[in-house]
Amino acid sequence: MKIAHESPLALLEESKLFNDYDYAVAPLLNGDTSYYEFFVESLKKGREVIIDNGIEDPLELADYVTAIRKLIKDSKLTDDKKLTYVFPFIPDGCDETTKGIKEFLKRFKKIPCRSMAIIQGTSFLDLFKSFHDIYPFADKIGIPINSKAYEDFFETMQPQISLLEKQTHGRQLLIEQMYHAGWLVKDKPLHLIDIGLPNEYGYYIHKHAELSEFIETANTIDPIVQGVNGVEYNNPVILKEKQLESRIDTLSRIASETPVQLAVQNIRVFRVINNLPPRSLRTGAVLPATNALSSILIPANAPSRR
Repeated sequence: MKIAHESPLALLEESKLFNDYDYAVAPLLNGDTSYYEFFVESLKKGREVIIDNGIEDPLELADYVTAIRKLIKDSKLTDDKKLTYVFPFIPDGCDETTKGIKEFLKRFKKIPCRSMAIIQGTSFLDLFKSFHDIYPFADKIGIPINSKAYEDFFETMQPQISLLEKQTHGRQLLIEQMYHAGWLVKDKPLHLIDIGLPNEYGYYIHKHAELSEFIETANTIDPIVQGVNGVEYNNPVILKEKQLESRIDTLSRIASETPVQLAVQNIRVFRVINNLPPRSLRTGAVLPATNALSSILIPANAPSRR
């Protein structure tokens, strides 16, 4: 599984060290030229890039497609597998998202790179239907973290656990069910959108590696958001609540003079607790022992499904 953290200008160059690929937020490509040029150079150097329009002040669809095509042209992209764009979606809207993808494909000519569709729904049945309906149109399938389906399911089964736990264990359960149903194939891999508990990805990488074979990529800005807001990943409060703000606001307001030490430290902790290979980052802070971190970040009442 390859991980990327959406990074502000202050961390873009260093992000090559801690990101396994690069994740572009489309509305920012039309802003600071340094941001745009970073992704042009990434593609020129053969790094993988995912471009996402998101739902926070997204570009108009025509402008979004123009930005993708410009990136392809300026980078002289020759390997269409190195660039993936995300189809528009309606949060929790199962049929609406499928309809939007069909309209998108009818309106715009084929874009010479890979596409990703994100499943949506307010119940597990909706999510299964969404997976089935969008499957023919995309090269990758995105699995969101903030689906109402997870919240409603665990509100009935385990109402005492936190929202982050409901989201985390809901997505884990969903992917397990898809796996056991035989729906997952390596030719159409999964992508995990954002993260619930900070150690969620370790579940797929370490505890149930058979699932990670079908998860190609994941993205989360969470270690950076928490870091620049003074929240450490070795602080138990992160299990109960997070600093929440839009990616656009976070990436735009973190200028080069902004302290990012804690954000980088959070990324190091993130890799440890998720059993990811260590990276050489500039922060010199010493990490606690892995088992100590795990005891803090893995709740004692986490649902057991096997």
